[in-house]
Amino acid sequence: MAIENDILKDFLSECKENLELLDQQFVELEQKPEDAELIKSIFRTIHTIKGTSGFFGFTTLEAIAHFGEDILSKLRDGTIRNNEDITTMLLRAVDHIKAIIVALEQTGKEPDDLTYLDFIVELRNFAEKVIKQPARTSPSETAQTEVSGVEAGPSASTAAIEQAAATPKIPETGTEMGTESETPTPLRSEAPKKTTNASESERPESSQSVSPPPTQQHLTETHVRVDVQLLDNLMNLAGELVLSRNRLTQLANQMNNIDLLAANQHMSLIVTEMQTQIMKTRMQPIGNVFNKFPRIVRDLAKAAQKQIQLRIEGAETELDRSIIESIKDPLTHMVRNSIDHGIEPADIRIQKDKPAVGVLVMRAYHEGGQVIIEIQDDGAGIDPKKIRAKAVEKGLLTPEKAQALSDRDALMLIFQPGFSTAEKVTNISGRGVGMDVVKTNIEKLGGVVDLQSEPGVGTTVKIKIPLTLAIIPALIVKTAGERYAIPQVNLVELVHLQPETIARDVQLIGNAEFYRLRGQILPLVRLRDIFKLGRGADAGATTSSSKSNADNAVTVEAADHETMNIVVLNSGERQFGLVVDSINDSEEIVVKPLGDHLKHIPCYAGTTLMGDGRAALILDVVGIASTLNLRAEETLKQTKLVAESGVKEEDQQFLLLFTVNPDEFFAIPLALVNRLDKIKANRIEHISGREVIQYRKKSMPVIRLENYLPISPLPEQDEYHLIVFNMNDKDIAFLVSKIEDSINIAINVDEENFRQDGILGSAIIRDRTTLFLDVYQIINMYNPDFFIRYRQGSGFQGGRILLAEDSGFYRNLLSSYLSSAGFDVISAEDGQDAWEKLQQESFDIVITDIEMPRLSGFELTKKIREDERLKTIPVIVVTSLSGEDDKRRASRVGVDAFHAKLERDMVLKSVESLLNAQKVQNLEQAA
Repeated sequence: MAIENDILKDFLSECKENLELLDQQFVELEQKPEDAELIKSIFRTIHTIKGTSGFFGFTTLEAIAHFGEDILSKLRDGTIRNNEDITTMLLRAVDHIKAIIVALEQTGKEPDDLTYLDFIVELRNFAEKVIKQPARTSPSETAQTEVSGVEAGPSASTAAIEQAAATPKIPETGTEMGTESETPTPLRSEAPKKTTNASESERPESSQSVSPPPTQQHLTETHVRVDVQLLDNLMNLAGELVLSRNRLTQLANQMNNIDLLAANQHMSLIVTEMQTQIMKTRMQPIGNVFNKFPRIVRDLAKAAQKQIQLRIEGAETELDRSIIESIKDPLTHMVRNSIDHGIEPADIRIQKDKPAVGVLVMRAYHEGGQVIIEIQDDGAGIDPKKIRAKAVEKGLLTPEKAQALSDRDALMLIFQPGFSTAEKVTNISGRGVGMDVVKTNIEKLGGVVDLQSEPGVGTTVKIKIPLTLAIIPALIVKTAGERYAIPQVNLVELVHLQPETIARDVQLIGNAEFYRLRGQILPLVRLRDIFKLGRGADAGATTSSSKSNADNAVTVEAADHETMNIVVLNSGERQFGLVVDSINDSEEIVVKPLGDHLKHIPCYAGTTLMGDGRAALILDVVGIASTLNLRAEETLKQTKLVAESGVKEEDQQFLLLFTVNPDEFFAIPLALVNRLDKIKANRIEHISGREVIQYRKKSMPVIRLENYLPISPLPEQDEYHLIVFNMNDKDIAFLVSKIEDSINIAINVDEENFRQDGILGSAIIRDRTTLFLDVYQIINMYNPDFFIRYRQGSGFQGGRILLAEDSGFYRNLLSSYLSSAGFDVISAEDGQDAWEKLQQESFDIVITDIEMPRLSGFELTKKIREDERLKTIPVIVVTSLSGEDDKRRASRVGVDAFHAKLERDMVLKSVESLLNAQKVQNLEQAA
């Protein structure tokens, strides 16, 4: 009995594997109806199921397999051609077989359900109808084919009826058959004559099943089935071995014994190799998930009455088994969305000059220690207007706020619970349930979901997930005497600052710290502040500030012995710096689950044991970022705040707020500021009618804003604040009364009321009217020769630049620094306005924003590259958001350079380089 049970388990296991393969093969057969090898493979699988089910006495299963085999035999012999109806019926047969296999696995017996008997009747009638079809042969072979058809028909039907007679279930079916068709009676009378022929016709196929091709035999010999629990236990033991290895390594280093170190090194290599091999036992190709989708896509496309071709790329990409199990449902939901909402019906696609058959691509590949999964379709894309309208309809946003949302902000609304743009609920999707769950489940795996869509072109959902959750490389850091592990998948770079660099580039404004990393503002977060840790004994690598109780902004000053360690981390598309006391090393750690008392803390992802046997907590970078409101994908609450500003997310900017007179408030972009400092009033010197101070062993000019703007004068004070700029490799500073704060907001500048030289406009910030200053113009008013380097010796005086920027604030700011460099700047309010100007005037170079109404920067660039007259004009994209996806897209459409809007020196260098290259090209063409 035990032997029979083991054989049954093997049969059920083999059936499940074969049935999963059948789904894919049937869909492939529908596309390649003449593929003889494919038909033979399907036939052998069904034949094996039929034969083995007869051995165990599973009559219902045997009957379904038998009639399916009858149809397949005709396909195999080439007497009929496959079509959609045949494929659908065979797939239904596979579904019924699957259901019976599940019942056998759970109860050990076939389900006693009349549904299966009804289906057997339907399948038999269908098989007989197919068998009676005329053969696809030439007229000279008609007689022979008819004889062959008569022989095949009776043998198949007779076998089915004999099977029906062998069980109490099937006779009822036979009775039903008799009432529905007149064919069984004559066939039954001919049965004795054809029994032998039926047996003989089955022998060749049986021999094929018994003697598979050599390659199949070879694969069978090199594969064994192992219980999943055994693999999990093996992985746990490998983790414990890694921990023991780390402990021995630590002890060997402490004892400093040469022989022990050598033996430990050899053991470490073996453990690493063994761990790698054990990890491979848990790794499975993502094709195990992808291969289920041809059937899903076929069925959903048919239900939606659409023509869709599924293309699978990178199915061999491997993932940890536990992650593969976790991504099945999110992938299924996204595929359903692409079919239901994305790809259009064939007639609509033809009207849009698209192929009638839509393409859905499932792609997987490795990148940077992660697995990237993309679900891409060439459908209608996601229309931001629809999303805005639905947000208003649901009461999430007012019409004004919805209109102010950028396309990027609007796309993020899709991830909100209950949000759907479907006009009606279907069996496929449209209930607004799923995308929020998809995002949540992927983030639980330590992954990130990104969404890109272009109306009329298509949509791509990109998922980034780690290879495994069991053993991961991590950076070990120390703060307040405690060790923490940071997954390396979130690590961007490490920065170690000396005291002089801290004093120059780290700024404390209000309660927030910032570091200028290669010209970009990087928000800093101290790990000890997150966990409210006291100052540890080893916390030597920290900074102190000279912040006074009366003032909110200072220069960060460091003692001579103090340094700063910054771990630059990536949370989605946003980066921030985590300040720690010390950085130890990177090592592989074994991830252990958190205890119940720690699971509710979002900053922890798990725990691990270190080499000395002590535990260390694993930091959750996404969790830390979410607690600090640094997430790249804004929540609905943040989206509303952006919308209330009446501008797009791209216009968000860190601003420095300050006063000259206590009653007048001013703002400038923090990215323009090089340093903040304080000076005593008696340090100001007067030379040739100008004020200077001795600063860092040089004389630095200082500007009193009241000398150039119609504002109240700077009051007499014992101490002033300096806002230091470094432009043209020279330092210059504004002299102000007080630094109020820094704030990250979306800028909506009123250009009407206060627009004049040196002032870009005004806005209400914290219930006060705040003037936005034009730093470049004020410096130019102070010293017209300050930017002379760009106006002399560059060789392209008078170059005409077309600037496309929809934000008035940025348009005026960019125009100001380009004009101060000696260029003739013509401004356009958006991409369409720029395109119209290009048709009327000539320009040497185009500088454009990305997100603009009517025509985006990418669309403008594409039109330029497609125009025979304009295609050689250099194009520079400037943006406040510099994600990698934007950079790749810019490269695809033909952008020549990509910069942040306030990277003045980089923009001017690109302008100079591109214009010089164009000048050389023009000379070569002229020659």
